[in-house]
Amino acid sequence: MRYNIEGIRYSTVITKFVLFLSVFEIPYIALTIGKLTFFEFLFAITFAAFIFIIFFTPETKGIPLELIVIVRTRAPSLHPRLEIPGVERRQ
Repeated sequence: MRYNIEGIRYSTVITKFVLFLSVFEIPYIALTIGKLTFFEFLFAITFAAFIFIIFFTPETKGIPLELIVIVRTRAPSLHPRLEIPGVERRQ
């Protein structure tokens, strides 16, 4: 299996940046705007991510990685579906 080195590199940089924010900036921001306001902000971000996952992330159980690369996604819907060219899936 061939790995996407650029993707791994960028995800590592983003992880380090978020770690930096978590350790140094988030406590300062929480004290500046108030802990309740900061908690509400984090809740809104988490809720938005949850909604995004429900409507835009299809189920990939049982599909090999080689096929996931070439599929098309039918979204947004309550149950996003993957369309694999030349392959029919059972419902």
